[in-house]
Amino acid sequence: MQLELFEQMVRNDTSGGQMLKFSHSNPPNKKFIQERCGEQVKLHLEVSEGESNRLHHQFQHLPFHLQIKQVFNKLINITFFKEFIFKIILNDCDYQALKYGRFYLGG
Repeated sequence: MQLELFEQMVRNDTSGGQMLKFSHSNPPNKKFIQERCGEQVKLHLEVSEGESNRLHHQFQHLPFHLQIKQVFNKLINITFFKEFIFKIILNDCDYQALKYGRFYLGG
């Protein structure tokens, strides 16, 4: 519980953070962690860190036709254009502040 509380205070813009790494370390109190954090952590508690990295790596290297589909979906998404405009009009520091603010306000 201390890690969970501390993680919420210091995490910047990465979902999961140290809690995700801890869940992949085969902790002895898996049942308590699942009761505390909910069903969404169940998959992470069952997967080792090495396997999680492998699965993440698989998702990063999509087939070409799925990469095209992702690009097309970004082009028709208004959020993509908003982000593009924000990156143009804001300097790097302000854009990072915007990202951090969104992350913190997002819960």
